[in-house]
Amino acid sequence: MNINDLFYKSDLITEKILSFLDDKSLAYFGSCCTEWRLKANDNKLWFKLCQLKGFLDYEYLIDTMAHPSIPLKTTTTSPVFTSRISSLSAHCKWRQVFDRSMHLIKNWKNGIYFVAPVMKAHKGRISAFDSNRSIIVSTSDDENLIKIWSIEDLDMINCFKSKNDSITCLKIYGEYIVAAGDDGMIKIYDLINGDLHHTFSNNSNSNRDGITKFIINDDKIIAVYTDKSIKAWCLKKFKLLAILRGHTDEIECLSCFENILISGSWDKNVTLWDLNNGTKLADLTGHTEVINCLKIKDYSCLVSGSADSIVKIWNLSISKGLNKKDRLMINSIDCVDLKGHNSDVYCLDVFDNYIASGGADSLVIIWNLNGDLLYRLSGHLGIVRFIHIDRYKLVTGGDAKRILVWDYKNGKLMNTLHRNPNKIFFMNVSDTKIITASPETESNITMICYW
Repeated sequence: MNINDLFYKSDLITEKILSFLDDKSLAYFGSCCTEWRLKANDNKLWFKLCQLKGFLDYEYLIDTMAHPSIPLKTTTTSPVFTSRISSLSAHCKWRQVFDRSMHLIKNWKNGIYFVAPVMKAHKGRISAFDSNRSIIVSTSDDENLIKIWSIEDLDMINCFKSKNDSITCLKIYGEYIVAAGDDGMIKIYDLINGDLHHTFSNNSNSNRDGITKFIINDDKIIAVYTDKSIKAWCLKKFKLLAILRGHTDEIECLSCFENILISGSWDKNVTLWDLNNGTKLADLTGHTEVINCLKIKDYSCLVSGSADSIVKIWNLSISKGLNKKDRLMINSIDCVDLKGHNSDVYCLDVFDNYIASGGADSLVIIWNLNGDLLYRLSGHLGIVRFIHIDRYKLVTGGDAKRILVWDYKNGKLMNTLHRNPNKIFFMNVSDTKIITASPETESNITMICYW
């Protein structure tokens, strides 16, 4: 029996054999002849390969235009995706997702991008900013206007007067914009028409303590107030869930995983909270200066960075009850100090087994969760203010008009961008884009596209 007879005898046998091939082998197999191409052009096979590569979230790429719709000059750095012209039938859906995902990763690796025309966003300094795959939302500290921009064509699609006194932070939440400010109120606006949908106001807040920052976790808004308290609100039921008190100085940073919240403060403590019960679980002491940044990975690990130049890994043992509302119990806490920076640690991020940290010493350091220093990366001038790490890249932003894209698994610099303002004030990184906002007056928004 020759190999063709084997493949044609049973589709199940063929599928089983081909399931052992990696992406390159499957593509080579499909290029041998028309019959084998039909066998290899199977959604199940390519879905599995996309799953192994972590490409399932990139499904939306096949719905985007092959050529970006933003006007751009034709250059060698334009990330244009072109599929091979063929009289054969089109590739199956998940083969297309795989091909486009690989194309996107190569663009990041090789520094193939284009810079969209700068958006003249506000007359004053941008005070709050957020973005998703389709829109950018911003506001300034003088106009009190919320502006919504289309990422596809860079047009301003909506602009409305905020009913907040002064907005310090805002987030996109589904079809709504959540904004908070100095008046201590959280207001939810309709994304389409700007109508006020709901206001979260604590009647006991007689002094009108302002909100300095907030995060959204599932259906909860967790806000930091100037009176050193944290309040958790339910977005679905529009009610106050908990008031968390315990810090003795200003709260600088928050991170959340499921029903565990961690906060870092100028009182030098990292505090763990149980959001279900509104109770403090523990104060983690050991830092000698303000906690500038932190990230909780899961129930067993969190990482904090401080102005004392130390990054700490906190290994936790937490008991969870059978029900979601059961109180969490901390059994043990171990701490590992990571020493490598020689000045303030300003930012960090965690992905898989990797930690990336940046600071005032202009260094980016890659660690593993065992506490080993893997790479010390230099290339920034001035403070490293922003870090984003995901499956395929590390993006760092700092002073001196510099954004760097790294292969953090090998400690190699992939490309350098000099497109941002002198200081990184706001910066969002997605699968396909870097979006920055300038801190100066007459503030601008810049979008760097890798797709």
